[in-house]
Amino acid sequence: MRIMFISLLGLWLTACSAAVTPTALTPVAPETPPPTIEPLRAGVLAIYRQQGCFVGLDETLIVHFDGTLDFAAARGTAQQAQIAIEELAELQDLLAQPEFAELEALYQAVGDDLCVYTITARRAGQSFAITTMDGAATPEFLQQVIDAAARLRRRIKA
Repeated sequence: MRIMFISLLGLWLTACSAAVTPTALTPVAPETPPPTIEPLRAGVLAIYRQQGCFVGLDETLIVHFDGTLDFAAARGTAQQAQIAIEELAELQDLLAQPEFAELEALYQAVGDDLCVYTITARRAGQSFAITTMDGAATPEFLQQVIDAAARLRRRIKA
């Protein structure tokens, strides 16, 4: 009886283990939709937006051709600064480069608490946005554009 019980138990365990086939899970990156692009207002050179990060930022800098910088944060902070038009030269030059027109709309990464950066500008008269995030394969040229916009952002005291 004991041998028959052990044999049945072994057969049952074998049947149960065969029914459960482990499958490998492939991580899937959550799809980040490209931002909705609204036409840039007249007089606006570019919009730089930084979102997310560990602290949950949502900051927007609007750069005007006349040197006006409008800053807004989700927490209700709104400020304005005026800089010399010459100080916009670096950003203007980068946005006019052919490399900028060749950038993709989205450079995506997977992870928690990533900072997301969006630059909205004009290409052939049409507004378009380019988004990247920490950990993405951001082209060096796009990083230069983001750095130039971030330097303008730092001109406004938070």
